[in-house]
Amino acid sequence: MLKHQLIHPKISEVLARAGHHSVILIADGNYPVWGKKGPNAELVSLNLSPGIPTVAQVLRAVLSAVPVDAVNTMGIPPNVLLTVGCRTA
Repeated sequence: MLKHQLIHPKISEVLARAGHHSVILIADGNYPVWGKKGPNAELVSLNLSPGIPTVAQVLRAVLSAVPVDAVNTMGIPPNVLLTVGCRTA
């Protein structure tokens, strides 16, 4: 039985395959994925409707499931990062 918040099967699969030094990008619908995606990258789309889920909500679920060494953000306010369990610089 899973004891964390992450219940999305494809994200769980991708995280299970990730190893040390793997990079995971969580982006909203405005990220130009088709022009930026590397050859080994896998796209998992969660686009339910605009802004749902938020990047912070996805990050919170990922952090509940796996240890993360570092989080780099663009535009997530520090108080939101603290609520998802990230230390701020």
